[in-house]
Amino acid sequence: MKSQDERFIAYWAPKSKLGRWRYSLYYGAGLFGTMSFVGSLLFGYFLFDRQLTWERVAVGVPIWLITGFLAFGWFQWTQSEKRYRWLTNPAGKESAPGPKDA
Repeated sequence: MKSQDERFIAYWAPKSKLGRWRYSLYYGAGLFGTMSFVGSLLFGYFLFDRQLTWERVAVGVPIWLITGFLAFGWFQWTQSEKRYRWLTNPAGKESAPGPKDA
């Protein structure tokens, strides 16, 4: 096994225990969605001279949280879990599709 695969297993094992929903809420919506929302507000404010209004916040928060939950959290968890299970499954690696095959 490559050292890169061993590092991935050590990195992903505790995150895998969170489960898909908790991981997607924390890392997807919580971290990625929130940081993307704040970044988009700052980007618009400083580069395009857009005013910070309650309407932008009311529309932006749900959009970025849902996008972060689905696009980052859910997708990232699915792909990482597939790779983790493939690397930690000692039997059937020859017949099972790898993370790049599926």
